[in-house]
Amino acid sequence: MRIKYLAHASFLFETENGIRIITDPYKSEGLGGKIKYTPIKEKTDIVLISHEHMDHNYTEDIQGNSTILNRIGVSTINGITFNGISSYHDNVAGTQRGKNTIFVFKADGMTFCHTGDLGHLITPELKNNIGKIDVLFIPIGGTYTITSEEAQKVVDILEPMIVVPMHYKTSGTTLPISNVEEFTKGKTNIKQAGTVAEIKLPAKQEIWVFQPACLPV
Repeated sequence: MRIKYLAHASFLFETENGIRIITDPYKSEGLGGKIKYTPIKEKTDIVLISHEHMDHNYTEDIQGNSTILNRIGVSTINGITFNGISSYHDNVAGTQRGKNTIFVFKADGMTFCHTGDLGHLITPELKNNIGKIDVLFIPIGGTYTITSEEAQKVVDILEPMIVVPMHYKTSGTTLPISNVEEFTKGKTNIKQAGTVAEIKLPAKQEIWVFQPACLPV
């Protein structure tokens, strides 16, 4: 599995069979110009959308005849089974920011979990629905999602082998969210993954920090 960090909560997955999956594509210059990342021009087969906000659901720049998946439940596309699991964008049952979909899927012998804009901690029921995972993509910026401290609690509950922080402050956004160092400070199991990396599971849990490919020049 090859993974490229586009920006924000958007990643491009490319399986060994050449299936390309993009998560949560953003609108460049969206949210009143607060999203300054360059447009996503990648060609893809499948687009996963966790919720209908323009920094997570914008597909117009994406190339190819993509299947859009934005629903709860089990779906099989191009031979890959996705489980969309209901959650919330806040910690008050969605009354502030609505619902959020966690996607779990298995490819190339590994199980991936992209939590979208998760806004609350993981309950025992939600943990059971998610199941055992290998790679976790988790927001850490706070304000609109869980905070770095809460993200670590989610990691402790789900116990993935690879943790990929996302939805944090960079030069590509002026949103009032924390930078990745808020999550990584004091930790020693950090791997600088660059922009693109081949995923191979480590013997012990690691945090993989990617560099966004779509930073503005």
